[in-house]
Amino acid sequence: ALPNLRLYQRMINWLFFLELAEGSSLFTDELREEIEEYLDKQWVLLEKEYHSPINNHKLLSLSFVVLHRLYHNRESELDFWLKELKGSSELLFYHDGGFAEQSISYHRLSLESLMLVAQGLKNADLQIPLWLSETIKNSLVYFDAITQPNAKPPVFGDNSDEILIVREWPEEFWDMEYLYAFAQGMGASSRPATSVPPSMYWLIGLEKAQEQKGLPCKPYRPETAVFNRVGHFVLRKPNNSFVFFRAGEFGLYVPNASNHPHSHCDQLSLTAFVDGTEILTDPGTYRYNENDYERMIMKDESFHTTVKVDGRPQAEYWSSFAYRNALNATGGLKEGKLYGTMSRDGWQLDREITLKEKELVITDLFKGEGTVEWFFALSPYVSPIKVEPSEVLLKEIGTLRLIKLSISEPVVCQVLPGYASYQYNRPHPSQRLYLSLEIKAEKKMEFVFHALGKESSEAKYR
Repeated sequence: ALPNLRLYQRMINWLFFLELAEGSSLFTDELREEIEEYLDKQWVLLEKEYHSPINNHKLLSLSFVVLHRLYHNRESELDFWLKELKGSSELLFYHDGGFAEQSISYHRLSLESLMLVAQGLKNADLQIPLWLSETIKNSLVYFDAITQPNAKPPVFGDNSDEILIVREWPEEFWDMEYLYAFAQGMGASSRPATSVPPSMYWLIGLEKAQEQKGLPCKPYRPETAVFNRVGHFVLRKPNNSFVFFRAGEFGLYVPNASNHPHSHCDQLSLTAFVDGTEILTDPGTYRYNENDYERMIMKDESFHTTVKVDGRPQAEYWSSFAYRNALNATGGLKEGKLYGTMSRDGWQLDREITLKEKELVITDLFKGEGTVEWFFALSPYVSPIKVEPSEVLLKEIGTLRLIKLSISEPVVCQVLPGYASYQYNRPHPSQRLYLSLEIKAEKKMEFVFHALGKESSEAKYR
């Protein structure tokens, strides 16, 4: 019912191989027949059971069924499968460019499958449906807007190494420009690529890759970006201060089928850079396909910059791919500030985020009664060097730049160790800050991260 995504990767690689090897004296008819026999067996199985998979698995299955029809020039049967693909796409891809499963990794994987379908249609001299080209463009505009100062997206939700378009060194796993180069080659991009990665040479052809070099390119990186449907919001400053904020649906919910399969307990969480220094991150998913215990750890509030009340999680972890009683949030942008709200069991938390060139301010107003726990997921590139009541001093590893965290109450943060997802995300373990307060009625807390610079701050704290 859930085909292994490695299968899709193997299939697309064989299709690329068949095209690349065409005309080679080393490529025999017997070899082609053997490869096609393997592909046809997989395609027959996907068509027979296409209704069984769900979510991104169904989208990928349908994408490869369409590629099967295109490969064998069976255009008369395309309408039905494209209609099914459109229905699956509309469930997952929002019109604002966001993705229902609340996972950047599975958003990109699913987008790759749609782009391969669009390229297949173009190669067959068939028109790319408007819904398909618009879905691709909307996602690319969204990816542009949420791109961090390090040129990578915030890695929220489940993430793994599953990709359809295999890329090798010197491209990094989270480089995204290949998507723009690919889409530009088929005429479905929001903009040209800032660079054309080597992986695109054999995918879109060297000629089209060369055509893109030197094209004027202006990435969509506005100072504010609002994606209300998916619940994602961005603040950005010219000096590489940046915030990505999540406040919306917990994730995709399909009754009796899928309960938020790739979401994390990260409502009202954020990733942030201040004056070019990454301070708050999302550490991703520890060993995505390992046991539930390890996966559950990384999905928890304690590995995100958010809040937990009375020890009750934002959603109850039910199995590897399911939650129960998930908590939704609301968010928005007003007068240059981000805000988000979540509530349950008689309490309400209002979070406001203000970003200046050298300062990030997180203001939380808690209404109600309970034990409130705050977590701050630090970047692996900063380390606490001083922890005192109402103040924490962070140092950026390598540059020695300092960031001061000031807390409005005289409470001491604990420094907690972090996991490192070596295989899929970051090669460096990150640390976390933690504090807890008993609140009887109402409490306002303010957390200010301020970039001190290097020279003046070193003299002050020597």
